[in-house]
Amino acid sequence: MLIDFPSPARLPAAWNCYLTAGLRALRGQHDFVFVDSELESAAGELQALPARALPRLEEAIRKSRRRYDFQRQLCAYDRRPFQPVPVWPDGLVPLQALQAAGPERAQACLFVASCDYDGYLREYALRAFADWPGRVAMAAALIRCGDWVDPVRRVAENLLDSLLQREPERLFDLIELALSMRGRERYADAWSALVEPQLHAPRHAERLWRATASDSPQVREYAYAAAVATGARSAADACIAALDDRHPRIAGAALAQAQTLLAPDRLDRELRLTRRRRVPALRRDALRLAARVDAPSLRESLDDAMFDRSTGPRRVAAYLLRERFGEEPRRIWRDALEKGDSARARIALTALSECALPEDEASLSPWLSHASSRLRLLALRGLIRGAAIGLPAALARALHDIDYRVASEALRAYASGHARLTAAVLRQAWELRPPHRVRLTCATTLLDKWQALDFLLEALSEPQASQVEWELVSELRTWANFGRYRFGSLEQASPQTLRERLRQARARLPDDLHRELETLIPR
Repeated sequence: MLIDFPSPARLPAAWNCYLTAGLRALRGQHDFVFVDSELESAAGELQALPARALPRLEEAIRKSRRRYDFQRQLCAYDRRPFQPVPVWPDGLVPLQALQAAGPERAQACLFVASCDYDGYLREYALRAFADWPGRVAMAAALIRCGDWVDPVRRVAENLLDSLLQREPERLFDLIELALSMRGRERYADAWSALVEPQLHAPRHAERLWRATASDSPQVREYAYAAAVATGARSAADACIAALDDRHPRIAGAALAQAQTLLAPDRLDRELRLTRRRRVPALRRDALRLAARVDAPSLRESLDDAMFDRSTGPRRVAAYLLRERFGEEPRRIWRDALEKGDSARARIALTALSECALPEDEASLSPWLSHASSRLRLLALRGLIRGAAIGLPAALARALHDIDYRVASEALRAYASGHARLTAAVLRQAWELRPPHRVRLTCATTLLDKWQALDFLLEALSEPQASQVEWELVSELRTWANFGRYRFGSLEQASPQTLRERLRQARARLPDDLHRELETLIPR
């Protein structure tokens, strides 16, 4: 016992309110209205809180009192009632009052006191923790080992030392907290003198290796490196285990060292297994490594990667297949498409749409009729990229596709000059897809000047939805301001027809726009 009884009252009587407010802040709740069940369960919730959340809780607890006092003063200044539920007590309680509270509530009270702005109170709480050891006490000691006050930091280091001598295995439950503190300059002495020696102790070798199954990537990365450094596992075994890690950084680092750590036959075996790994970057880099070491499984891995679901491995496989074996990757994808719809054929369609040539038109065109809009879109992109001979017909068909993404891709192709949009094609899409008329209205800028005016006036002469009508009027105003300066031939739209269209649309045109259009149409 480091504090003699009876001790003066120094602990905050509102510690449970501070703790509850801090826990609520972690959940994004910043008011001061608590239900009784929250106050009762706060101490137990602290015991079960994940290690990674404890530093944020420490900060939230420290701020909760100042937020409470600020709100109270602000309400007093504005002469508004401040009504927290419950009202936080202002008094202090002596340490001996915790004897009857039970270990869980006593540890919670001391943890709250160790988060206070008052350095004397933080030091006092850490000394008192000697009589209530446990997970919360070690967490408080780890956090305060980075304290900005030297006496508090020395007391925290002494507490941590005694707790590690008593329950060293508990450190592995808080290893994520210990690692998160490692970047703090004031924490360096505690890390090198107390924490790291325990983590590297030979008697804890199995606990250290079990940390590679942690939910935290930071913990797993440290555990792999520490297991090799301490001899808990060989570098080869750690490398093989890390290759299966679900975090890309860890798996990628293991793959980068695999060539130097693994025997050739073991390396080839791991490279074969790489095709089943979840991270695309790892599958891609494994292909490059297999090519660099000339692995026996290279050709088999390339054949599989040609139908990888991700772009990166497919592109690497296509490049290596062409450079190493002199085979054209497009031929493999074309063969897959000719066999009909399947999982491999859909991947082949995705791949071919990125690098299609004019001769791929026969392979891509049948997919324009597929029930899946995504596959129709991929086929259309392939035809556009390959500048297929039948592209104008494909774009005309896609422009009235039921899926807006396919129709939008066709519009972008027309705007980019891959084919010329005609009034007949636009009018067909207008009639077949009324829900797309707002978007199709903007496509009139791709028509000849007089064709665009003829189309807009004809559309406005018929009853339209309010949004479509507003868009048509807006586009006509744009034509009057800017579009009239484009070059155009009256061969496609006679003045008589335009005047008749204008007369029919008169009821839906603003007076000023009608007069302006009337003067712009040649006589």
